[in-house]
Amino acid sequence: MDLPTYSPAERDRRWDLARELMDAEGVDALVVHGGAEWAPDVFFTNDRPGAIVVFPRADEPIALVRSPAQLGEHLDARRRGDAVWIRPENVLVAKHAHGVAEVLRAHGLGRSAIGVLGLEPCPPFHADPLVPYTLWSSVLQRLPQVTLAARASYEAGLAVLRPGHTFGEVVTAMKGPFQEAGGWHAYPLVHAVNPCGAAGGSGAGFGALPRSARYGLLAEQPTIGSDLPLRPGMTFAFAPNCVHGRRLVRIGGTVVVGEDAPIELNTITTHLIRSTR
Repeated sequence: MDLPTYSPAERDRRWDLARELMDAEGVDALVVHGGAEWAPDVFFTNDRPGAIVVFPRADEPIALVRSPAQLGEHLDARRRGDAVWIRPENVLVAKHAHGVAEVLRAHGLGRSAIGVLGLEPCPPFHADPLVPYTLWSSVLQRLPQVTLAARASYEAGLAVLRPGHTFGEVVTAMKGPFQEAGGWHAYPLVHAVNPCGAAGGSGAGFGALPRSARYGLLAEQPTIGSDLPLRPGMTFAFAPNCVHGRRLVRIGGTVVVGEDAPIELNTITTHLIRSTR
């Protein structure tokens, strides 16, 4: 008896939707964590739920499965002539942090912007995120330079906030990660607290927003105080913010110029804080 199945055209439609999402969000890959009751991985694999799917924007999805037995099921499906969606080369027994990190590295994505499905709660079945904390923490330890939200801009600013540099060099460094990711910043990335007056430029991307063409003048705010030399004791408010489409993320904290290295006065607000509401 022939059972109805999803067609290759449906597979291509779903994968194209995922690529459109990546383009819209400014990420180079998706990492999708599947569970039992809620299994977004199946949307991409049309296979048994519970895999971690790594989907590079420029390639096909890779399914990381828990057990070799799942390879046997995939092999049986191919033997029967089923139209499996994931090629054998893209099915790996590697459902763990090392597997995720190695697949991202293998596709040149170790320093890229990555979108993750599963870091948020999914009620009613999951009051907590699908991705286990220990798993995702381990991924981040293995890929410390992977870009998530505005953290990369913050770290770029820290690297330059030292005596011998200027305020303008800090601003330029903090812009870099957003430009590489195809985003822009709506508000100054950094401004001086002591001495008062210096502030980074902002607003260069407003013209790309829908319905912005009707405004009489959209002008970028220039950086003020670019030539200000950095000296120990100066204090700055870091406020990296990144816009992709109609979404904005923002982190930040107060940083003091030290003798040899910057002194961070905040630790919690310098990372993306996810709301559960």
